[in-house]
Amino acid sequence: MLEFYTPTLNDKKWIDDLTFNCGQIGCDISFATTYLWRNKYDIRVCNFDGVLYKAYFGSSGVLGYAFPIGNKPPKEMLDVLINDATQRGDKLLIGMLNKTNAEILTHLYPQMFTITPERDSADYIYSQQNLALLPG
Repeated sequence: MLEFYTPTLNDKKWIDDLTFNCGQIGCDISFATTYLWRNKYDIRVCNFDGVLYKAYFGSSGVLGYAFPIGNKPPKEMLDVLINDATQRGDKLLIGMLNKTNAEILTHLYPQMFTITPERDSADYIYSQQNLALLPG
């Protein structure tokens, strides 16, 4: 079972090392977001075998996981999540997926996941130029 804990400022370096060049963008990727919202959403992290695993806890256990970030094959990282949820007796819910990660899940585990877009939870990501100029 993964040993999740509430992130501290001491976790910034290793999380930044994994997230800065992971090729993913989104509100939940950065250390700052993870750290700032850690108490509100009971966000916990785990560095297992050089991979960032993140989970959102509730009173009954893990409510959901984030897609893992690391330099391992996606199937290897996802199998760790599947095993963790199974060992905890929790339902495996992977939230805040981008299109690429959703495609990876459906390719690697056909019929295992149901992917449901939630527009109210979507990220709005703008280029620096568009944000500065607000072209419409």
